[in-house]
Amino acid sequence: MGGKKTVVISCFGENTELYHKRILVLFKTLKHFGGKMAEQKCMVYFNQSVDPSIEKELKDLGVDVRISQPFDVRSPCSNKVRMLEIDNQLKFDVLLLLDCDIAVARDFTKQIKGDRIQAAPVYVDFLSRKQWKLVFSTFDIPFPKKKMETFLGNKTVPYFNSGVIAIPRQYVEPLRKLWKKYILLLLDHYEGELLKLAEQSYFTDQIALTLALQDGKFPFSPFPLKMNFQTNQKVHEKFSPDSIRPYIIHYHKRFMNNRLRKIGYKKTDALIRKINKFIGKGYMNK
Repeated sequence: MGGKKTVVISCFGENTELYHKRILVLFKTLKHFGGKMAEQKCMVYFNQSVDPSIEKELKDLGVDVRISQPFDVRSPCSNKVRMLEIDNQLKFDVLLLLDCDIAVARDFTKQIKGDRIQAAPVYVDFLSRKQWKLVFSTFDIPFPKKKMETFLGNKTVPYFNSGVIAIPRQYVEPLRKLWKKYILLLLDHYEGELLKLAEQSYFTDQIALTLALQDGKFPFSPFPLKMNFQTNQKVHEKFSPDSIRPYIIHYHKRFMNNRLRKIGYKKTDALIRKINKFIGKGYMNK
C-alpha cells in the first residue's frame, strides 16, 4: 500500500463490560504495536448505547465513537455491516473492518493492497459442497470456479472469516448493498429452501459475504494466515504455524483474567507474551 493511502480502522461492539475490555485491547494494542497503522483513523460503533467512561477513554485514544442500531435481531454477527455505512464525506482509501476480539501484534501496513477486497480464508467450513451448491442455486448465482483452501487444509468456495476485511473505498457502497441483501435473503430462506442450513445461521454474515463477492464480481484476494491468526484452534501443519509471526491475533474467547491465552506455537506465543506484558501494566486505566 502506498504511503499516501489512508485507512479507516473500524469495529462494532456491544455496550457490555466484556466488549469494553475487548475494544480497549484492540485499539490500545493497535496504538502501541501497530507502527504506521496506529496513525490511521479509528472508529468504533456501539450497539444502541455506550458507557460514558468508555466513550471518554476511547476518545482520549483518538478513536471516534458512534452509536448504531442492530441490522437484524436474527443475526447479531451481521451488525458489522453497519460499519459500511460510513460517511461518504470522510476521506479514506481503504475501510478495514475488525472484530473486537483481536489484538494487534505488529505493523501490517504493507499487507493492505488497496485495489481489491481482502480477507483471510476460514479455518473450518461447516457447509458441504452440496450445501454450497444449494445456496448458490437458490439465489441464481453461478457456482464459483475458483477454489480456496481453509487453514485446516480443506478445499472450498471463496469463503472468508469476516473478522478482518479490507475494502477499498470504491467497493464499500456496492458491497454494503449486496452484503445486506444476502444476509436478509439467507435469514428468510432458513424457513424454506435452506431449512437444513439454519443450524449454521451463526455464520450468516460470512455465507452472505461469499454470495455478495460472487454476485458483485468484486476483485478479491485472500489475506495470509498472519493477518488473521486465530488462537481458538490449531492450524494444518502444511502452513508451518510455528514459523508464523502474526500481525493480527484473533483470540475469540481465549481472553481470561485480562490475558490472552497462548496457543502453543513458538512465535505466536512470544508475541502474546509481549501483548500480555503490555496489558498487565493496567491497560484499562491508561
